[in-house]
Amino acid sequence: FFTETAACMPSCLPKDKVGQIVTAAYQCCVEIGLVSGAFNVEMKMTPAGPKLIEINARMGGFYLRDWIKEIYGVDLLRCVFMTACGIKPLINKPKPRYQMMGVMCVPSVHAPIFKNSQTYDLIKNLHTMGHIRYNAIEDEIEDVDFETEEPMCNIAVHAGNVAQAKEKLLNFCTLFHLSTEEYDVNRFLGNFKENMI
Repeated sequence: FFTETAACMPSCLPKDKVGQIVTAAYQCCVEIGLVSGAFNVEMKMTPAGPKLIEINARMGGFYLRDWIKEIYGVDLLRCVFMTACGIKPLINKPKPRYQMMGVMCVPSVHAPIFKNSQTYDLIKNLHTMGHIRYNAIEDEIEDVDFETEEPMCNIAVHAGNVAQAKEKLLNFCTLFHLSTEEYDVNRFLGNFKENMI
């Protein structure tokens, strides 16, 4: 069992590694007959190249649609609907507006933080004001299953580059006690370094 802990968009990988992952993801989808629509392909870059973790014949969920829309200005859900209606979406290769970096929050570590109504309201207000990006798995905190060890939300920040995003996210996580000895956000973000493009 494993779960996602942190994410960074656009990728911090060098262009050649991103190209390898895109090519491998495309080839995996084609090989199993997924040729039209949006698919969620999770891969891991290893020293031997990309390795497939899983493919879902659906759009990636949770925070991905919001991140992609905010960073690239592309609404994947709209593209999926257009494709389903036989309309090919016209998407130019958009330049990213900024760097986004986020961390997942899990019940075993973060439930007390989100059950505190003042803290929870402050996090939602910071999202509303655009200081952070808060994507919850449930609309209301009362609906979260705190007994299941699955991510309950993603908290992200945006900045001009990877280093700035990392610093901003680490500061937020320290201030709100999201990083602990057993849930070390600094370690999770350790692989996110400015790419060598």
